[in-house]
Amino acid sequence: MRRDGSIRPEEGAPLPFRHEEKYLCSEADLTTLGIRLSALMRPDPHADAQGRYRIRSVYFDDAGLAFWHENEMGVSPRQKWRIRSYNGDPDTLRLECKYKVDQLTAKQSAACPAALTRRLLGILEHGEHTVERESAASKEALLESFLTLYQSRGLHPSVIVSYERTPFIYAGGNVRVTFDRYIHASCDFTHFFDPVIKRRPILPGGVHILEEKYDEYLPQMIADAIQMHGLRRVTFSKYALCRKQFML
Repeated sequence: MRRDGSIRPEEGAPLPFRHEEKYLCSEADLTTLGIRLSALMRPDPHADAQGRYRIRSVYFDDAGLAFWHENEMGVSPRQKWRIRSYNGDPDTLRLECKYKVDQLTAKQSAACPAALTRRLLGILEHGEHTVERESAASKEALLESFLTLYQSRGLHPSVIVSYERTPFIYAGGNVRVTFDRYIHASCDFTHFFDPVIKRRPILPGGVHILEEKYDEYLPQMIADAIQMHGLRRVTFSKYALCRKQFML
């Protein structure tokens, strides 16, 4: 890690950290905020006609749940690993490593083939029981690092997190504001690729999460638009809360 707070990705270029702030919101809050932000920001081009897409991520941890415990204790720096899909499309699978240092976050990402994801999830075919390091996919530096960690620390699927996201983007400050609705947790790993899996909600009905992410600054007009009476900023980790659902 560099003194300026950036990390060096596997490819060798510095990866900047970003600010990330989260708020608990009601559906009424998001309706009002959606109207405000639509006048200032544009929808993500990958979203559907309603400006939304579905996310399903599987997080990995070791036998002692080290990444989960580090999150709960607020260890800095820390990291977590996940494979994420969008709208159930296996062609969108991404391996991601998310880093946190104090209040700043950064992320590395690489395409992850569906066949490799199936093996990592234990969805085995033809008697397979290991993830082969010789896989062509491991030529990706981030994938290679993950496979090394997967084998050396005995990583395994820990929990699936799914939700519906409405994203807004703004070029100045590289701002991204997202509404995350219907957050659910699941351990139904063998059906990760199925349209419907066994899952449970982690927030009360009608309660959602707003996230704002930006580089060096948040434009004042967006900050003003987000400020609402009763909007409560929270420390919130989808992985930590979803995994805890299966520890009770």
